[in-house]
Amino acid sequence: MCGRPDKFDFQVPDDIWRLIVPSKYQTKVVCLACFDDFATARDIDYSMSLRTLYFAGGKTSFKFEVCGGDR
Repeated sequence: MCGRPDKFDFQVPDDIWRLIVPSKYQTKVVCLACFDDFATARDIDYSMSLRTLYFAGGKTSFKFEVCGGDR
């Protein structure tokens, strides 16, 4: 969407996506930074809805998962 290079991929439930991302971008690729900007503009805390976060680098990749807490 923004054209900035982004090496992160993330997953949130569909209802959170629809709540945060403007309708004209809902079928587009939205980077985590833009998703966070949209959430901030709408004053929506999505931290408990983030399911998985991936980082893909040139030499390796990582999968981050939320553990513990209220999940």
